[in-house]
Amino acid sequence: MDGIVKKWHPEKKYGLILPLIGKPDEVQLVFVHRTGLVRGQGLPVGALVEFELAKSERQRDHSGVQAINVRIKKQNINPNVLFKNPLAKRENSQAVSA
Repeated sequence: MDGIVKKWHPEKKYGLILPLIGKPDEVQLVFVHRTGLVRGQGLPVGALVEFELAKSERQRDHSGVQAINVRIKKQNINPNVLFKNPLAKRENSQAVSA
């Protein structure tokens, strides 16, 4: 599955990935911890990544899944061009119009 890194907290070693699938109302951010990365200690925000989903052991993770085997496919992408999900356009248009 592909997604975009939406947030990365280097001091806490975790972040959130927005999957590039589904309908806007159904898309949920996916938790990723540094231990789920194939290489490296972190992820750059905005990077296109490939990942797998696994059951989360964390009590605080409401979605019940986390990203594992996370690999960076491309850094510094333009999400307006890449997103297959209309949610990205809606988020970006709200940010511009605000």
